[in-house]
Amino acid sequence: MKKMRAVDAFTQLGAETNDRYAWSAQSADGAVTVLTLWEDEIEDDGQTVRVDFFSHPKLEIWKEQRRNSTRRRHLKDVWSGDRLFRVVMLRAKDVKAVPRATAARWPEESLIMTLEAFDPESGAFRAKGTRAVAAPTKSGDRWSMTELDACVKAYHSLWLAQQDGTPISKSAIREKVLARELHIRNKSAYERRMQNISSVTQELGLGFVIGYPPLQNIGSAKALLLEMVNRHWHRTNVPEQPTGDMEAFATRVQSANLKIQKATPPPPGQKVVARVTATSKQFIRDPNVVAWVCTQADGVCEACGMDATFTRDNDEPYLEVHHMRPLGEGGPDTIDNAIAACPTCHRRLHHGSDRRAYRTAVIAKVERLINYPKKEPTID
Repeated sequence: MKKMRAVDAFTQLGAETNDRYAWSAQSADGAVTVLTLWEDEIEDDGQTVRVDFFSHPKLEIWKEQRRNSTRRRHLKDVWSGDRLFRVVMLRAKDVKAVPRATAARWPEESLIMTLEAFDPESGAFRAKGTRAVAAPTKSGDRWSMTELDACVKAYHSLWLAQQDGTPISKSAIREKVLARELHIRNKSAYERRMQNISSVTQELGLGFVIGYPPLQNIGSAKALLLEMVNRHWHRTNVPEQPTGDMEAFATRVQSANLKIQKATPPPPGQKVVARVTATSKQFIRDPNVVAWVCTQADGVCEACGMDATFTRDNDEPYLEVHHMRPLGEGGPDTIDNAIAACPTCHRRLHHGSDRRAYRTAVIAKVERLINYPKKEPTID
């Protein structure tokens, strides 16, 4: 493992500092925060990373140190914002040495951490993150976060110019990116990635840059592209809009999941749920309701109380959101009419011989639920 210079490791993830011993750094606009973590002080199964400094044995020692003061200030910004940060990982030559010497240092390109708890007095914090490895290119190598972010940044400049009606050269921007961040890529790879970004922006309701028609099949890079689009478009705290398009709805739920935390207030949802006509009529659903309900469930079926039996590709527990009073019976698309259920309970609530009794039991069990009456939905 190559030992990078600290300032270079921070820079590669979009943050800036001149302190070679810094514990944290931020971008000039405060949009990106990067923390250093020692490899031996985290839980890491290769996919999910967890860190908890509330019980750190040296908390009393380092909480008064100057670099912790800077990190505490950066964490306050994260805590009051989108609660996301990135990581430069450190490996110690000797984990018992005081002070420690660094054997290796590297930016965790595919890791995004979520700040779950924070003490502004001591700087202690707890966080969890999942590695979202970018999809392989045709040659088999993987796109780094720096490469993906360079494409999203270039795309955003084109999108802004299109919104303003300002002439801009797509080819000039492409050549600039290919000469720098994408110097190991070719024109075709760049063009395909820009079309992937069009797919994301289109499904988020932002439209897309003319000349880059949406191209799906993004793979596991989608979570990273969503985070980057939300950041560059300054929409990390903007609720997703309801939609009746099922592909767009799935993307907006995924985006909302990046924004909604346990402490996020419940979204208002929709008391009256409109329909849109495509080849068949679809309800226009609110992705924030799905994301909030699943976040609160935390991997546990709210009907039977059992853990989700499997996970999705991104390591999130698989639960399905069920409307206790179906939308087709006039039920609202709100958090007091929805639960996160395992597939078995979801099917039971729809098709079980005891579905009415089970529905009544679940409503009595989950405190936030309201027993909405059956009625005909409003049809636009």
